[in-house]
Amino acid sequence: MNESRTALIERSEVGAVTAYGEYRQSLRVDFWFSCAYCTMTECEGGGVRFTVDHYLPKSKRPELELVYDNLLYCCDRCNTYKGAFYEPLLESRGYRLYRPDWDVPEDHFEAKVERIEPISNIGEMTVEVLYLNRLGLRRVRDLRRRLYDSQRVVTSGLRALRSTPLDRLGPATKAQYLEVFDDVKDEVKDLGERVEKLIRELSRSPLLDEDPGARSRTKGRREYLQRIRALVPE
Repeated sequence: MNESRTALIERSEVGAVTAYGEYRQSLRVDFWFSCAYCTMTECEGGGVRFTVDHYLPKSKRPELELVYDNLLYCCDRCNTYKGAFYEPLLESRGYRLYRPDWDVPEDHFEAKVERIEPISNIGEMTVEVLYLNRLGLRRVRDLRRRLYDSQRVVTSGLRALRSTPLDRLGPATKAQYLEVFDDVKDEVKDLGERVEKLIRELSRSPLLDEDPGARSRTKGRREYLQRIRALVPE
């Protein structure tokens, strides 16, 4: 399969856990800090809560509750719309929800400015069940489009600079240009990895990172409430 035709998400190797919530941090990284269904990033979501979703609901398939491959990272709104959706009979007819770790998005969706149009049964079911053209998502796509247009303008300017003959640059500018080029020429090899790291970091919201002091504060709060309640007789 051509590399451009592979699924977007590649899962990490993880160990066994006793509660599926312990996989949350691994899922955040694997799913690029983004919703598996609507692709909204944590930063784009602002105050939107992100959750761990069971693709096949644990109420219908309890044996998959702790299976990492059945877990997806998604925003609270998509998780609410999805609920305990499970239609195995429809799946036999080619209808199921999209999975970014299985499916190639171009096989199921077509971007129409702010809207997503389905081009397959999987795409149709996903768009309809999860309301992927809801207003909030259309606004996110419009913002992305405007940012992309701005990026193209900047990129065009950089390309123009790169194609400018050095003898047309002033002495000071030429010296700076050569200095910068000399600094970055050895770094081009790992550009792909650096871009990937940058995209992940821009997608992540530090507000959703684990708080190492949360357990101790919870314990302190519980002890405080116990002391206060002890002051009041039954």
